[in-house]
Amino acid sequence: MLTQHESRAAANADTVDMAAVLAQYYVSRKPNTDAIALMALDNFDEMMAKTADPRFLLEKDIEIKLAVAHPDIYTSRYALITHSLLPYRLCQEMGVIQQAILSELSEGLSSVEDVNMTRAAELVKEKLAPFLAKHNITPEMRHYTSKYYDA
Repeated sequence: MLTQHESRAAANADTVDMAAVLAQYYVSRKPNTDAIALMALDNFDEMMAKTADPRFLLEKDIEIKLAVAHPDIYTSRYALITHSLLPYRLCQEMGVIQQAILSELSEGLSSVEDVNMTRAAELVKEKLAPFLAKHNITPEMRHYTSKYYDA
């Protein structure tokens, strides 16, 4: 952003308008800062109220099963936030879709073994795959790796 403003300033033999740079930066970052703030509140709620809830624990087990069964499509929101370079806004939006899938799959169940994996595959393909395609999110983008970090 600053480079864009510096280029314009150089072309016009002008100084950089830092107020404009900061305003543009604020607008560009606001969706992601809002998303990470909301996800932090969600995490607080999970840690305070849900970690002993059987339904929540079942959904976490289902999530693991989905990630193993569909590694090309399904990555948990936690892994997206901590092990990807995706913008937080996209992680949050994927988390909403994932929660809808998990809620449907866990309805009326008490064991992960009872999950209808055929229905799970349908939901992942119907709800999550289009989002990934719309935002051009590849499996490589959802799993950060580097020579310094081995996920």
